[in-house]
Amino acid sequence: MRGVSEDDLKGKKEEIFKFANESAKDHVKAQFVLTRIAEKEGIKVEPAELEARIAELAENSKSTPEKLREELESGGGADMLEEQILVSKTLDFLLANAKFAEVEPEKTKK
Repeated sequence: MRGVSEDDLKGKKEEIFKFANESAKDHVKAQFVLTRIAEKEGIKVEPAELEARIAELAENSKSTPEKLREELESGGGADMLEEQILVSKTLDFLLANAKFAEVEPEKTKK
């Protein structure tokens, strides 16, 4: 659909799979680290936050919160949505509490 021929895709199949595999590994590592930070800092997702996000998603998809909640719960999506909220809150926490300092670059040895 993007103007790439099937032969080009087949020729780069190994490269595409390698990139996807690396991206997946990075994603899992980041999720693990952020989840551990959330645990350590006591960051949690409140039921009201989950309900608000479901309502927002339902409105965007022209559905009802009840119907969307049912679909999410039947497919395990509610847990994934809660994890997304947790990660977002953890990132917000990190940004709010980050301390930045300007550092001079090290001189390279010749």
